[in-house]
Amino acid sequence: MHLLIEDREGELSAFMKKLDERYAMYFRKVTGRVGHVFQGRFWNEAVETDEYFLAALRYIHANPQTAGICPVPDYPWSSYREYMGRQSITTTDRALDLVGGKEAFARFNEQGATQALPFPKSKLQRHLSLDELSRVALTLLGREVLTNIKSLPPRERNPHIITLRSAGFSEREITRVTGIGKATIHRVLTV
Repeated sequence: MHLLIEDREGELSAFMKKLDERYAMYFRKVTGRVGHVFQGRFWNEAVETDEYFLAALRYIHANPQTAGICPVPDYPWSSYREYMGRQSITTTDRALDLVGGKEAFARFNEQGATQALPFPKSKLQRHLSLDELSRVALTLLGREVLTNIKSLPPRERNPHIITLRSAGFSEREITRVTGIGKATIHRVLTV
């Protein structure tokens, strides 16, 4: 799950502990399963600018569509509907004010499906799946380049590797999304 939470009191850890415990009890009761429901501790990152706040919100809302589940407005477990309709548990004023209202918010979210998100430059890069990294790389390089990058001559390939690095990808992540060996990636980036 992805949550965008304002933590004025510095109680995020206690809140997440209680939330995870309650959900785990519910999940075990409904499914009849036993044992751990979550793997590892939750992960968080401070959102310190309006731009990052909007990018994080758009990223969260776009996840179901990006994963091929359904269009953003149709996902029933998202706060997107609250931004477009009646507010219930989500505070929508800040985002709607920043983008200029509900119609502008809808357009802003539609653009997110085709634009590279700024997450690789943040600490979140260590938490992106291969699919998420590949989507960002695809947006940066284009399908043809990303598909054929291993077979490109070095003088054509290397600028694309540098582009990924400039966007915040680590050497390991570049290796994962391109299939090019880590020694080659390291040589390109240390020259």
